[in-house]
Amino acid sequence: MSEDSFRGILYVMDSLRYDALGCHGGSASTPTMDRFAAEGIDFAQAFSQAIWTYPSAGSIFTGLYPETHDSQQFDQGLDPAHPHLADGFAETPVTTACFSTTLGVSPERGFAQEFDDFYHIGDGDNGLRPDIMDRLTNRLVPWLKARDGGFFAVIWAMGTHHPFLTPDDPEVESPSKPHKNLGDTTGTQEWMRQLSTDRSEDVRSRYNTVVSETDRHLGAVVETLEQLGIYDQTQLIATADHGELFDEHARVEHGEGLSDKAARALVPEQVQRYYGLFDRSAFVGHQTVYPYDELIHVPLLVKPGLNDLPTTDQYTGLVELLDLLPTIYQAANIEIPAGVQGRSLWDQLDDDQPAKSRAYSTSRIHGGNLVYRSVRDDEQKFCQKQLVEFGPGDFADEEGRQSVAAYLLGTTELLMRLPEEIPLHDPDHREQLAEQLDSHVQRCLEAQPVTHSPEIEVDDETVAHLEDLGYQWLLGWCDFRCRVTVLSNYCHQPQNSHNWVYCDTTTE
Repeated sequence: MSEDSFRGILYVMDSLRYDALGCHGGSASTPTMDRFAAEGIDFAQAFSQAIWTYPSAGSIFTGLYPETHDSQQFDQGLDPAHPHLADGFAETPVTTACFSTTLGVSPERGFAQEFDDFYHIGDGDNGLRPDIMDRLTNRLVPWLKARDGGFFAVIWAMGTHHPFLTPDDPEVESPSKPHKNLGDTTGTQEWMRQLSTDRSEDVRSRYNTVVSETDRHLGAVVETLEQLGIYDQTQLIATADHGELFDEHARVEHGEGLSDKAARALVPEQVQRYYGLFDRSAFVGHQTVYPYDELIHVPLLVKPGLNDLPTTDQYTGLVELLDLLPTIYQAANIEIPAGVQGRSLWDQLDDDQPAKSRAYSTSRIHGGNLVYRSVRDDEQKFCQKQLVEFGPGDFADEEGRQSVAAYLLGTTELLMRLPEEIPLHDPDHREQLAEQLDSHVQRCLEAQPVTHSPEIEVDDETVAHLEDLGYQWLLGWCDFRCRVTVLSNYCHQPQNSHNWVYCDTTTE
């Protein structure tokens, strides 16, 4: 396929779980994605590079791991020195566009680089509104109909992100503060966090509804391509930036130390349930939690265009979302930039090429110093949480104190047997995976460019929108400041000697 005839669409659905799809045994009606799985390739072991949008989006757009692209907070935009999804098309006749419904993927954060058109439909709190998918499709379909040559479009769809609302639901006057409305709040984050485990099916039902609604809008794209007579020629990729956690885990369910017992005594029971701290509740979300597979195992369906690339019905080897950039470039006959850390999916389908043996994730939580990491092979997954860039001065602000509190609760390392994710005692394998994770992080840090994008200013209104998206301090119940840290001046896990933390007991 010549680069001027390439037609491709990357459709990213925010917070879409792997097991939500009908073709994966899910309860949601997803005929469009089921069709992709039947007509194309179902990558059954695809993993995101993070549990939430910002670090994951950075990896999708650059082909780099989060430690390398370092766009992990709202005020950390993409460095223009990095590769970018649209860069390779800049000198070709292919028309490019991005349609984004989220604050995280925006021109302000550097995501518009080299796109011919960028439609930021998710500015302000628009990404939270019940009709966001209508707004998206009403922009996307006319754009597709206006194309008379090669094109490449990236769509970031927030229809599967909470609040789980559709146009049939009552209008929420202020999506950023739904709990202040007098109307029905069913489906909002505030509503879900109030529910106990026995209401889990209520949350899943709302989620299945928005997944089906989003699939319907993806179907409108397919219908448009068929009407134009270019469906067979168009490469379609459907995936998610991360998943969602309902009642499968609690945030610190593996913690049995003195600090955990103290927190249970200090924190009111209803607050523990609201944030899903120690015991399971109906909804946890995708912040401040270990990278369980409900969060990082994502659907990845590829319906190839007309080319000579390898194909199969299903691929069960490990792949990662940072593999998307080289995959798209190879299909478009564009040279893959040096330094890209992902590997083309087409190469991985080649029997003569070695399969991936590891998949990695890194998630620095919104606004804080706490990082969750993971490395997996075919049998086990090693998870770790660490405080980074942290010093005594960080105790002066609330976010710093909360980082310490979140670090102290629960274990700092977790080895799990796959696929059940059952905690496992295997010191030798644990040490091996820990060493591989450390080496991976070091390689990524060494690959960072010398220059960095300027920090982005964040106003109060944006902060409010980010909070309702779930990007807030989920340990904000620490009104007792950092009392938990008084339990020990030096907090140390014996099996993890590099995780020393000094706890300033003079903090209020």
